[in-house]
Amino acid sequence: MFRGIPGSLLAFAAQLSFAIGGEGFIAIDAKNELIEHYECVYGFERLGNSQRMILTTGAAARLISEYGRRSPHG
Repeated sequence: MFRGIPGSLLAFAAQLSFAIGGEGFIAIDAKNELIEHYECVYGFERLGNSQRMILTTGAAARLISEYGRRSPHG
């Protein structure tokens, strides 16, 4: 029922970033146990050994392509 909601929210944030001239970049602070998930599923990159992760322009475009245009009814 809730599958795809996190990806859709991240895609929306990426769309907003493009709209305001941020080139799709987003930064998040991930919980340690979710870092690998954000890397593999959404394309985030970890900054050093910190919990800070970024979504770059190319990864943002892929995320929007996959999650950004879904119908609200499935």
